[in-house]
Amino acid sequence: MKSLHQRIVLSDLYQSDAVKPRRLEAEAVRDAILAASGKLNLKLYGPSVPPFISPFQNGRGRPASGPLDGEGRRSIYIQIRRNFVPPLFTAFDYPPPASTTGVRGTSAVPSQALMLLNNEFVQQQSREFAASLLAASSALNTRVEQAYIRAFSRKPAPAELARIAEFLVAQAGRPELDAFADVVHVLLNSPEFIYVR
Repeated sequence: MKSLHQRIVLSDLYQSDAVKPRRLEAEAVRDAILAASGKLNLKLYGPSVPPFISPFQNGRGRPASGPLDGEGRRSIYIQIRRNFVPPLFTAFDYPPPASTTGVRGTSAVPSQALMLLNNEFVQQQSREFAASLLAASSALNTRVEQAYIRAFSRKPAPAELARIAEFLVAQAGRPELDAFADVVHVLLNSPEFIYVR
């Protein structure tokens, strides 16, 4: 058995670097969305911001809702109310504030993609992201390149650029902001955006 173990451990495959993707925590997902849209407020300290309370969040002691974007403040400045945790946080395994949690769980479930697709905050920031790209340049390639750099820290591959151009041509009857907001919404909903290697 020892010789078998030695052979396995010394093999190239065993010694190769296995880079495992790690999903961002709930707060990091929200902050990354704000950073990509250009709306992240880097101000330090100060009072916390009341959380946005969705119309679907009901319960006793429902507090007044804060701004949808949390004034652009980083997630550590968002107040957490025990019975009104922001849905984006809940979907991405934010620990329940009613009890102590030694280790935060990490899941990869379909509800996370649905949350990124349907959440009001993500939709709002997709429009902000698209609006900033449209204002910065009139060239499609430049806009798409900047979207990829801000979302993924890389330029798009030629095939990705061609697919986006094809999509935007098919959307010719819609307002440009709406069509481009859909493009960046897809980028924010991709595994490459919420996972790091």
